[in-house]
Amino acid sequence: MRIEIEDILDTQEHPIEDVSQPADHLIKFKFALPRSPSAYQRLLLAGGTGTRSILPEAPNRAGVQGNFDTMSRIYRESFEAHRTSVLFARTGIVAPRDLLRFNIEHFCDPGVVYTNGQAVMTSVCHGPRLFSAVPHEAMREYLGFPSEVECFTRLDPGRVQVFGDFQAAETWIRRTLSQLRVRGVPMRRGDLRRTLLLQDAGLRCSRGRGPRTMIAHFNPREERLRIDDGQEPYAFFNRLSLDGFRAETCATCTHFRFSGMSRDMSDGSSGYCWLRSERASTSGLPARGRDVEPSFHTSVSVDDTCDGHSFIEDSARQPPYGV
Repeated sequence: MRIEIEDILDTQEHPIEDVSQPADHLIKFKFALPRSPSAYQRLLLAGGTGTRSILPEAPNRAGVQGNFDTMSRIYRESFEAHRTSVLFARTGIVAPRDLLRFNIEHFCDPGVVYTNGQAVMTSVCHGPRLFSAVPHEAMREYLGFPSEVECFTRLDPGRVQVFGDFQAAETWIRRTLSQLRVRGVPMRRGDLRRTLLLQDAGLRCSRGRGPRTMIAHFNPREERLRIDDGQEPYAFFNRLSLDGFRAETCATCTHFRFSGMSRDMSDGSSGYCWLRSERASTSGLPARGRDVEPSFHTSVSVDDTCDGHSFIEDSARQPPYGV
């Protein structure tokens, strides 16, 4: 099943062009227009130090100046750490501002952007027979680079690869992005057990939070699943049903509990195992503290599982509080 650009990127907010799909798991494109660096980055490029022009309406001027000073220090330290690298020698990076300029090329005006719905990679041509390829963690973080809020986002020079032609760069990028993260989720229908493979296929990047899309591989079936904006992972695993098979995870286990804090702080993705909590209580731990005692690992994610799983419908569960 092919990943879809609409599941990864709001193309109205971030117009793109030259979109192609070399493989089901891979999309490549270009931004229709270069993105503008942030005011912090423009000031550092210009060699300035005073931040009066950055966020002039912000009352916390010391905070704005502190952000700029921190960003400047980060680039100085990164430059010093890689001063003798092949990358710097090949691309002409001889000062921290050159390193920032290299970042801006990849984040704001790359030649090509690639994504597998999980990671992002960019390619930039620096001249005849000189191309660089850079891995980025995720599309949301990548898009945040030119904002005033994400002013510390930067690439890691140690992960940059340099090539003599575009085909060599793209070959390395495609090989790297072919390594997909897939989670195995145990599924059960009566006495029958199977494994669902969940492949993250995109967290839609738009203003605010967007829906997360996954491709479910449940041999021989493939299906696109979605966790909508505001939907808890707990609810997702409870409604997950494929051919009558239900998720055999903490979310559907009678021993699982939320506390009000764990539910709010994790957005419904983690809570506590009451079975382990009860075992911990026999050890002499204080009743109110045992659920977060690290040595008993009573904190669990909704997609965790163990041999103690006992299925319960969400509608039959008592209110999941009381920790």
